Amino acid sequence: MYDVIVVGGGAAGLTAALYTARQGMSTLVLTKDIGGQAILTPSIENYPGFESISGLEFAERVKEQAERFNAEFRYEEVKGIEAVDDYYLVRSNMGEYETISVILAFGKTPRDLNVTFLERQGL
Repeated sequence: MYDVIVVGGGAAGLTAALYTARQGMSTLVLTKDIGGQAILTPSIENYPGFESISGLEFAERVKEQAERFNAEFRYEEVKGIEAVDDYYLVRSNMGEYETISVILAFGKTPRDLNVTFLERQGL
């Protein structure tokens, strides 16, 4: 049984894993990938402590830091979460996990609106 399961491996999920693991809580991150939309960013220049860092490098560094505090990472897709008595059962495409608490940090998936932009003349 885990103290915390974090669903999502983007910036919010990685940060949650870092903080919970650092506090000595057994932490599992279930995610399809690491970094979320941040990995699409060539340069992050507005994060405290970094003048400039790529989104991919940022995600990798936070993951490594969380792992130093024993956070576990598994590349799985969460299919359901069920409250069972005084714990939660988290089901993924690869297994089931019990936890005391769940942090949902799965962010968003952008979708194409299929809208054509027309340039305005004279602006």
